[in-house]
Amino acid sequence: MLWRGDTREILVLQDDSSWSHYLDTYREGEPLGYSGNPPEGLLVPDRGFGKLWRGQPGLRQSLGWALDLEKPLGGAQQDFDGGQMLWTSDEAIYVLFSNGAWQGFVDTFVEPVATK
Repeated sequence: MLWRGDTREILVLQDDSSWSHYLDTYREGEPLGYSGNPPEGLLVPDRGFGKLWRGQPGLRQSLGWALDLEKPLGGAQQDFDGGQMLWTSDEAIYVLFSNGAWQGFVDTFVEPVATK
């Protein structure tokens, strides 16, 4: 799950290479309710991710429990004819196609070293 602060959307990238997006309706401090106890080593999604996960049973089942805590990432977004690309500061590039498919890539760009 990726959160876009500029549009207040949550992007959900599934293992089957499909993706979907949802409006983030979470408000800071909003109670989310009990969701059960996760298996050892897994977590309950929190905040906006947690609200969406709790409110969409099919999504909850397909994603399962959280693997890690929510963490902030920097990034950039670019629309193109047929979709959008997202770059995240953890060196990932996601290409989200308008047909609902997505692909991920590792950002291998290395800043050139200035020579004299």
